[in-house]
Amino acid sequence: CFVSASLSETQGLTYIEAMASGIPVIARRDKNLEDVIQDQVNGFFFETNEELIELFKNISTYDLKTVCKNAMDNADQYGSEKFYSRIMNVYNKVLSDHLYCYKVVSISLDKKNMYQVAFGYDNHQVILNLSKQVVERYGLTVGQKVDREELDALKDQEQVSLAYQQALKYLTFKDYTYVGMQKRLMDKGKFDEIQIDMVMDILVQKGLIDDAEYTKSYFEKRLRFGEGVNKIVHSLKKLGIAESIIEDYLVEYKPELEYDKAVEIINKYYTENTSKPQYALIQFIKGKLFNKGFSSEIIDQAINDFNFDMPKEHTLKLLEKEYERVYRRYRTRYDSRLLKSKVITFLVQKGYEYDDVIETVMKLWEDPDDQD
Repeated sequence: CFVSASLSETQGLTYIEAMASGIPVIARRDKNLEDVIQDQVNGFFFETNEELIELFKNISTYDLKTVCKNAMDNADQYGSEKFYSRIMNVYNKVLSDHLYCYKVVSISLDKKNMYQVAFGYDNHQVILNLSKQVVERYGLTVGQKVDREELDALKDQEQVSLAYQQALKYLTFKDYTYVGMQKRLMDKGKFDEIQIDMVMDILVQKGLIDDAEYTKSYFEKRLRFGEGVNKIVHSLKKLGIAESIIEDYLVEYKPELEYDKAVEIINKYYTENTSKPQYALIQFIKGKLFNKGFSSEIIDQAINDFNFDMPKEHTLKLLEKEYERVYRRYRTRYDSRLLKSKVITFLVQKGYEYDDVIETVMKLWEDPDDQD
């Protein structure tokens, strides 16, 4: 065994040398040795003369082979190779801190009210364009030292400023949803997600991006263009508007506005109609309103409230006009008997009354065989 009763230890190299030689160490307990010796694991501690005497008497009862092996294993961490590695880590950290410590060389204001700040170390220089707020927030002054992390943060701020200016250009031409602007900036390819998120926060704080206001404006605009609520809601969801924002708007939305627009569209098609009988016109308008996104309830209500009455003479004129068109289309395809049947079927399917169709056919019928 290696035994030491020293009252004060600093490095304790003799203990480590003994452990590295595979010899059990018996040492007076000292705070500086607690990281070196683990009692009864790789060595032994005592505090009084009596404890040392008892340890000598009983040491043969311990598994000294295991203690010696543990001592050699633990001593390995103090070897020259590992000591070298730890020292090199310290040197490299100091060197890294030195290399990546920049100094503010100059600060100048450009024509766009942006500060051009030059950072340098040795012969290397980095120039960033920063806003007044950023310069003041970081307390940048000539001669100030900035570490690598701070410089990276300032680079992010420069990119945020560029992305913000880009967003303002986009907003000059049209409004954007939160998701829409986010995607537009991402597609630019110059900014990362964190920088874009920072810009989006600024835009929201300034009220330049407001999905609730966008929803309100979009509803009013699309309704003026003749779209129904269903289509508007579908479009807003595709634009990235959250369902909760849409639902909040619909709580305040007045269905009468959609009804009035539906009636306006019905009246337009009714007034411009030159070929469809009443039933066919109604079905045509229903289809148009449905495709425009109007709800079934609004469509039925508007159709039921609208007066589709047509003078008999007007309907018969439309029927005669349609008869002439379909007769010319089919007269060379079928014989006389089949042609008449086809014409009647076609006109009835178009929505004309059967009796009116028969009367018109009898009135205008010309046998194609006689014409030939």
